[in-house]
Amino acid sequence: MNPELEIEISDAQTSLKVGERVVSFPLGALNVCDMYIESDPPKPEELSAALSVAELYVDELVAELQIPAVASIKGSGCVAEIAAVELGDGSVAANMGGHAMTSEAIEELFRWIATESNASRATNPGVTAGGESRLLGATLILVETLRQLNYPNIVVGLGDELS
Repeated sequence: MNPELEIEISDAQTSLKVGERVVSFPLGALNVCDMYIESDPPKPEELSAALSVAELYVDELVAELQIPAVASIKGSGCVAEIAAVELGDGSVAANMGGHAMTSEAIEELFRWIATESNASRATNPGVTAGGESRLLGATLILVETLRQLNYPNIVVGLGDELS
């Protein structure tokens, strides 16, 4: 049976886990925006730079973990917030365990988030107060991770962090 891959996106880092092996890179939901996104809404070149850096980190981690074909991908941390926005209900973010999101839905959500200003993002259902930039960064990292892994969907974990 193929193993499960877990991804956790926090404010300052992203971690991948297969079996008992965990590797992390220093790019998280908030610091990716602090380092690469200066405009509101983001300029295409800022998004491109941030996606390129995320791609390099993910490629490195995938090689380090020697990720085989995985049976499923489980997300935690900011991934639950992304799912809440997809559903349009921020009140459910803490109870998102088991919710599946397709790569296509996450790509569509990213395109919407990346073209909106923080003020506009804040008015949409599911966005937690003060979480506009965090949502952009987390979605950017998740989109790039799923692109690199070429995996069709992700299941939101029960909020437990990777060990």
